[in-house]
Formats: sequence, structure tokens, C-alpha cells
Amino acid sequence: MECFTNQRVLDMIKDMSAEEKLLCVHGQLWDPYRANQAGFVRGNERLGIPDFFIADGEQGVNISFETTVFPAKVSLGSTFDRECAFLYGQAMGREAKATGIHLLLTPRVNIARDPVSLKGTSNGGNYQTYGEDPVLNGELGAQEARGIQDKKQALANLKQMFASSTGAAQGAGNCIIDEQTIHELYMRPYELVMRAGVASAMTNYNQVNGTWTYDYGHMMKDLARGEWGFQGFIFDDWYCLYDPNAIRHGATLEMPGEDYYDEGSEHSTFGKRLLAAIEDPEQSVTMEDLDHAVYYYLDTLDRFGMLDEAQRIPGGLDPATKERSIEVCRKLAEKGAVLLKNEDNILPLAFEGKKIALIGPGAANQAMPTFKESPYGFDDRRTGLYPLLRERYGGSISFAVGDDLDGAVVPSECLKPALNSGEHGLERYVGRFTYETLSNGDLEDYPRGGEAVVDAVVNFDEDHPLPALARDQRRGFFKETPKEYYMWHGYLCPKETGMHRLSLQSKFPGREAFERNGVENGDLSISTSGNLYIREAGRGCLERIGLGTRISANGVANPFSEVVPCADGWNNAGGAVYLEAGKEYEIYFNHTCIYLEPLSVRLAWTTPSMYERAMEEAERAAADADAAIVFAWHQSVNDSLALEENQDELIRRVARANPNTVVVLNNGDPVEMPWHSEVKAILEMWFSGQEGSRATLAVLEGKVNPAGRLSVTFPRKLEDLAARDPEHPERYAPSGRISEKDAVHPNTAHFTEGLLNGYRWFDETGKEPLYPFGYGLSYTSFEYGPAQAVWRDGGLEVSCDIRNSGTRDGDEAAQCYLGRPERVPEGIQSVPKMLVDFRRVFIPAGETRRVTFNIEARYFQYYDADSRSYQVFTGGREVLVGASSTDIRSRVAVDVAEENVSENQNRRSEGDE
Repeated sequence: MECFTNQRVLDMIKDMSAEEKLLCVHGQLWDPYRANQAGFVRGNERLGIPDFFIADGEQGVNISFETTVFPAKVSLGSTFDRECAFLYGQAMGREAKATGIHLLLTPRVNIARDPVSLKGTSNGGNYQTYGEDPVLNGELGAQEARGIQDKKQALANLKQMFASSTGAAQGAGNCIIDEQTIHELYMRPYELVMRAGVASAMTNYNQVNGTWTYDYGHMMKDLARGEWGFQGFIFDDWYCLYDPNAIRHGATLEMPGEDYYDEGSEHSTFGKRLLAAIEDPEQSVTMEDLDHAVYYYLDTLDRFGMLDEAQRIPGGLDPATKERSIEVCRKLAEKGAVLLKNEDNILPLAFEGKKIALIGPGAANQAMPTFKESPYGFDDRRTGLYPLLRERYGGSISFAVGDDLDGAVVPSECLKPALNSGEHGLERYVGRFTYETLSNGDLEDYPRGGEAVVDAVVNFDEDHPLPALARDQRRGFFKETPKEYYMWHGYLCPKETGMHRLSLQSKFPGREAFERNGVENGDLSISTSGNLYIREAGRGCLERIGLGTRISANGVANPFSEVVPCADGWNNAGGAVYLEAGKEYEIYFNHTCIYLEPLSVRLAWTTPSMYERAMEEAERAAADADAAIVFAWHQSVNDSLALEENQDELIRRVARANPNTVVVLNNGDPVEMPWHSEVKAILEMWFSGQEGSRATLAVLEGKVNPAGRLSVTFPRKLEDLAARDPEHPERYAPSGRISEKDAVHPNTAHFTEGLLNGYRWFDETGKEPLYPFGYGLSYTSFEYGPAQAVWRDGGLEVSCDIRNSGTRDGDEAAQCYLGRPERVPEGIQSVPKMLVDFRRVFIPAGETRRVTFNIEARYFQYYDADSRSYQVFTGGREVLVGASSTDIRSRVAVDVAEENVSENQNRRSEGDE
């Protein structure tokens, strides 16, 4: 094998049978330890290859045991701090090793292009990546990967190569992108992380220019393994590898696959199908291709010491590691806080001796993102701000929910088992259906079942649950394995006209039930449960308004419908819908048993009059207080920038009742703020993890001076974004999967905006955002001195002094941008300005710090598609230093010549300084 130098691994491969080699190139969902990590690769005891465990790592180590939930990646992006990214990764890597996991599926460095997607059909959201800029994403991703891999704790996985049409890593469609944009925007963060030594990488669901990403050999072989020095292994995102010949183009491991020795193994692309393709003279794949893939896998394990250590066995987190993570988690949440507005310096807020009203369900319970590929944190650490303040200040702190998400059980007289029936209640039956049915959005019709009974109301509490359903324990291809569900069908008959919230609420048994019932592989191999659908009788499709529970592999139940659970902790899968009194609405919903336990479930609603009562209570609480703090939430993934339910109205009414109103946002994407001018302060806390409430309190009371900066532009409306420009409908395409090897995806988005993503688009068009990229206020103020620039080591070194001119110590997140080149060759794109470096620096009040930026050679270059090479933009160019993309404080002009820019300087990476 040319270029393969690890003799130990080469000898192992020579000693392998073909079947043993296949075990190194495909994994599976099931594992023998019931840890419910994302994937498992069977080891080989004869050769000393360990069983290998892979876990989702979006905000922590996602397994069936309790682990820390860290702030969302968009919060980490808003730190503008490489050190924070390293600490984030280091803490997660520490937990991975402590809980027996080898590889974490993170960092995700996809470019945030479109903040919304079809609700419920997403495989992730923008909150799971850092932001909209390739340099910010790449630099932070590189540091997170280094942190995870520090001291060989665990392997990091670079996600998800690359470019998608909707959200951060959605798509599953075809993205038409020109080559300059591919190289300079969408590939750039992967380049930076691969140059930093990440151990593995993942392809995406979508096509790029008609080619599946797993087949994009130019990136995975020519660039990754050639120019960027990547030495690790590459696997597909789950179930998006369709061709055995993909092993020749760069993908070296199939996930999850099906165990070669198990039922369903014929579904594995890199299993028996690969062996058959190798033996088929009509196909190009060879045994040597298989050997190369095995080498990349085993060599990576060997370089990180995993072939020599004792077998890792998944389990719970030890107390010492937990305590270390708590401190990191809180610090990161504080660092990611972005102060968007602070009129009359209302913040920081003095709580002592003041009457403060906390409003919104997120004040009582910590808000969490939806579609979780991350843990939920420790029960003893998750809390809302209200309990913390109430314990400290007692009766001077009041609470009103304002936005009633819980409601009450729908009464029997408002339910009918059949259209125009004189009977009350809903039909309940047991039915069986499969993964794909659950993965769809709206339904043209509902699944039928057998014999039905009528429930007067759907209200099965812990004392009166429905019996546990029998399960088939089958380790076959889980998408094709039918499952048993309780299903309800009938008609809802509202007595009021207006917006209602309809929700299917369910009780989640804990880990003890998982252990008590001896849950085994295949017991709970389903995708979602607890979906809720409605339509006006006889009209249209059944619209899904509630997306319930994610349960996969060995059966970890992840609620991913609600951002804030019910007050009693039940999952709250629902949504708002306009209903008219006197009409009949067909409803259908389903739920299965979790951990083989009896099912506790209820159908609830919040009627317009119930909404109004909650609003009035919030107004009274606000009017009686010195200041009001409204906690607002926004679901990720969502199909709108508007706050859900009636939160906009709630904020406006509270602000009218109390002029000293502060809004705290818990969200993962930009949101519209029609009430922006009516409140005194806005604090963006994102989804801030299990320590989020404590971090929020530290910022509100001034123990922490906020210095986070927006890593995504907040538009005034969705249509202001390049991807949603009404004059360019070709730029958007909905998500939707196909699994055909040679098909070109019908959902095709044309990225005709080119390099003009995010703040670059706003700069080019002159549109004014609500809040620009890089924006954030402070409790102090900073003054920037003149910038100076000098060519050094093939790049440009830019320095300036920053003085803290205020009265509080604080961090400043200074940003360095490169302006548009003076000379742009015909047919080549350029942007008004682009971020090229950033530095977060602590400056005590009254003191000055010198900040130095390094502009690498690559940022003075453009990709020339004709010559398939990078060329230098020569001539005059401005360097801009400032506090945001629109707040430039200092400028310096430089002249760029070929001899100034050295290709060797592109090899430098931040951790090597």
C-alpha cells in the first residue's frame, strides 16, 4: 500500500479474512451494553480491535446515562473565543472517556444559510453549528476538535460535508453551487478543521451539483487527504450511503449499517453488498479499496492509543468529572450571552429590595432545544431562574406563566368518536406501522387499526396508565420493522373561536425503568412517538402540529417537541391552531410505550379564554413590580422566525404594564421582534445548557459583563436573507430524502447568491438587519486606536490598541475584516468584506490592551475554477477592525503583491502558535 506506513496495521490487515475486514467498514445501531449511543462498530478480539462506541455530541455525550448538557453550538459561536471552544471540546472529551465512548459526532461546522426549515422533518438545525461565517466556524471547530482529542480522550468527528439548502445541515436535496463558492465558503471550515488534525469526518444527506456528498472525491481525496493532510476515516450520515463503490471515493466506514452476522445485514452497503461488488468484474471496486478503508480506521485507533487501552464499556459519569463539567458549562453559557439592547442602562439589575416579576414558562423551567441529539443534563442541575431567585429573595420575586402551554385536559363534551356522532370521546385502538410513516410530515390519511374502544377523555395518569404493549425483539433493519402503537381518532368540537394550543402530553419513565425492565436490542427501535395531527373535517391533509418523542436503537427517549416541558415535567408535544366554535375537526394521534412501561398520556388544550386569563395574570404581576423579565422561547427547528404561540402579544402587554421590561431569549436561530422598540433590554442567552439559568442570573445581576457577539445576522424579516429573497425563488428548496444511487434530487436549490451569505449579503445589498453579525453590547465601553499592518511570514499582521473607557472590567470581542480587493478579475466573485480573524480579550476598566490579528495567505486569494487553483487578488485593499460587521472602528490600507503572500503560511493553524 503506497503512503500507508503503519506497519502494525498493515500486518493486521494481512492477517484478516474478508469478513473481518468488513467489520471495520460498517457499524450498526445496536450495542451489547445498551448505552444507546448513536452507533457501534464491532471489534475483533482475535486481533485486539476493540468494540468501538460512537455518540452524538451536539451539546454533550448523548447516551442513556446522565451526562452534562452544554450550551448549544450557536452559543459557543457567539463567544468569538477559541479558548472557549477548546474548553468545550476538552470537557466533552473528558466525559466521553469517562462514560466509555470513543468518538463524539462533533464539531458541526456547516454554514448557517437559512434559519428555518420544514418543522419536524429536520435532521438538525442552525443551533447545532456555530454561525454563518466560514472562518469563525472553522477556527472554533478546530479548537473544539483539539479539545475533544486532548490527551487522546476521544476522537472528534467533523460534520457534515458539505453545503445544504435548508438550515445548517439539512437539505437531503441537490445544491447547485459554483466552484469558487464551494471552495471559499462551504469547504473552508472543513479545511481549517482537517488541517487541525481532526480524527474523522462525516458526509451529508444532500447532493452537490448532482453528486452525493459521499461520492465527492475531489474534496475527500484530492483536498482532504492531499492538500489538507487529513489522516482519519470518513463515514456517512446515518443511512445515506447507497453505492459500494463509494469506498473508492473517500467514504471508508458505513453508519450505521447492519451487523454482517445478523438478520438484515443485506441492507449494509459496505457489508455483503460490498463483497459482492468486489467479486463482480463489472464493478470497479477492488479488495485493495477495502484494505485502504480498513487501514484508515485502524490507523486512527492506533494513533490515539485505542488499540492498546482496555476495552471501554459505556456507563455513568463519575462525580469528579461531573463537577468539572458544571463549572465549564456555566462559564461557557456566560461567555455566549449577547446583550442586544440596554436602554437607560437598565441592566445590570439590582434584585435586592426590588419587586421583580418573572414571566413566561421559561422562567420556571430551563428552556432546551428540540430534536435533541444531545443529553438533557443532570436532573439536580436543571432549574429555572424563578426557583433560584425565590430562594434568594423570597416574596419580592413573583412569577406568572403568561404563555399557558399546559392548559387542561380536553373535556369529553368536546370530543366525538365519529363525525356528527351523539356520543362523546375518541376511538382508541392498537395499530402497527413503520419508521417511514412516522418520518413524514402531514398525513393524507391516518393508519387504521383493529378493534376500538371509546375513551371519554384521554387522561391516563401515573395511577391509571394504559397497559404496556408487547414488542417484537427483532434486530433487523429497524426502518422496516413494524411497531405497536396506541392510536386515537375522532373529532374535536371547540366551543370558542380563536387560537388554541392542542397538545399531547406524556410521562417519561426514567433510567430506572430502562434497567428494571431489562430493555434489550430491538425493544424500542422506533423513530418518533406522540405525534398529533388535525384537519377541518373533510378538508385537506391531516396537519402535524405536535411532534413528540424520539426513541431510537436501544430505547433512549428524547422529547423533542417542546422547548419548555409541562410544569409537572411531562413532555408537551403540541402547537397552536386556529379553531372555530361549532365546527368539527378531525384529529389523530399516536403514542407507544417507553422502556416497556405502561403509558401515561393526556390530550390537553389551551383555549382562547385560558390564554387570556394567563395574559391578564402576567399583566397584573408586571404592573405590581419594579421591573419585569419575560422569558421568550423559539423552537428549533421551525418554519418561521416569529415567536411561537402568543409570545409577541405577551411581551407587548407586559411592556405596556411595566416600562421596565427586559426580554430574555432562549432560541437557536434569529427571531423577529415586533416589540423591539417597546422593551428596555433584550438579552440573548440562546439554548444555554443545564447551567443556563445560573448563567442568566450572573449576567442580569452584573456579576458577569456580557461580551458575546452574534454569530448569525438577525434579519428584520425572513425575506431579507439571500436564501429567501423573493426575487430569487431558485435559492430555496425544501428538505426531502431519496435513496437512489444515480437519481438527481428533485428538491434542488441554486445558490445563486454565491459568496454573499449572511452579513456579506446585507453589506452588498444595503439592507439593514435587525442586528448585524458580530454585534453585542457591554456594561462598559471600548475605544479602538489606529490599526497598523505589517507583512510577516507570508501573511499580514494587524495590530491596534483597545482601551476600556468605562467603569467595569470586561471582555471585548474584536473582529478583523478584509475589504473588497481593488482589482477583481472578470468572472471572479468578491465580497464587500469578510471576517479573517477575531480575538476576545479581557481589559480591566481604564486599561489598554494591544490586540494582534493574523490574516493568513489564503484570505488574500480567490479560487479560479478555470485553472482549478488559488490565485492572489493583487493591488490595494483595506483592513477593517471593529466591534461588529457594521461597527468598524479602525482601518488601514495595504498593497497586496504576489511576493507578500506565501502558500506556506496557509499551513499555520491556531493551535501551533
